[in-house]
Formats: sequence, structure tokens, C-alpha cells
Amino acid sequence: MSIMKRLKVLFFMFFVLSGVLLSNAQTLTKLPYLANPSESAITIRWESDVKSDFTVVYGLKKTIEKSKLAELIGYKQSGYLYEVNLSSLKTGKTYFYKVNSTGVSSKIKTFKTGVKPNKPFDFVVLGDSRSKPHVFNAITKQVNAIDPALIVANGDLIAKGGNFDHWQNQFFDAA
Repeated sequence: MSIMKRLKVLFFMFFVLSGVLLSNAQTLTKLPYLANPSESAITIRWESDVKSDFTVVYGLKKTIEKSKLAELIGYKQSGYLYEVNLSSLKTGKTYFYKVNSTGVSSKIKTFKTGVKPNKPFDFVVLGDSRSKPHVFNAITKQVNAIDPALIVANGDLIAKGGNFDHWQNQFFDAA
């Protein structure tokens, strides 16, 4: 086979392989967020555009020593919803965590477990932030400065709960 034919075959294989790899490239379409906190447990959720095996790695140090396999809990046209429930955590501690899968990883983030019963703590109650993401963003900056142990959102976080774009634009992006 001539050198030109070999080069053509190599270029063709390169483009085919590149297309396959790019079509399987995945992103986190909604970065990890926290739900259901307690003094010894928390749920971490996120969305991806590709069905994959995800894990959450976590620990009390940035070196992160534990991992747990994620569960696929939902699907919508634009992606897959995953979650990990972490339990048997130490009360009142800050944990480091990140989401991993082949070719994609979130930044290292932190969460705090709840305080022990009968101990004082700071909390914030907020709500009715719908349709004004710039106002909600200003509020979240103030809340983050306080760093409360608990945030209670009393509703009306977005204009239309069934509209996924509203959740992204009016809540997640603003927070």
C-alpha cells in the first residue's frame, strides 16, 4: 500500500474515532447540589447529558478517602438525574466531596452535617424569589456570608415549577 493510501486510511480512522469519542463525551449539565441534610446524612444530586457510572468521593479532608456509587433516579429529554445518599456521617463536621465519572469530574465542594440536638445554630428563612434572579443572587451572597447551618426555603422559588428552564435560570444560575 502506498504512503498516500496509508495516510488516507489513518486520517479516516482518526476522524471516525474522534467522532465516536466526541459523541460519548459527557458533561454535568446541572452541577452537584445538596438535599435532605441531617446531623449524620445528606443527599447529593446532579444531572448529566449521558447515562454513565458516577461515583461521589468524599471525606473529612481534601484528600477524600471514601466513595459511593451513584443511583440513576430520573430521566428527561435533556439528561439524566443522579443522586447519592451519604449516611453515617459525623455530626457538625465539614466534608469535602466531588462527583466523578469517566471523562468528567466536578470541582471539590463542601457541605456541613447538622448540629447536635439542643445546640444553638444559625439559620435563614427565604422565599418568593421567583422571576427575579438578580435579587435572589444578591440574597444568596448575603446568606453565604452568614454561613448558616440551615436554610429554609418557603416556596415560590421559580415562576413555573414544571418548566425546567425556569429552574435553571431563576434558581440554579442565581444561587
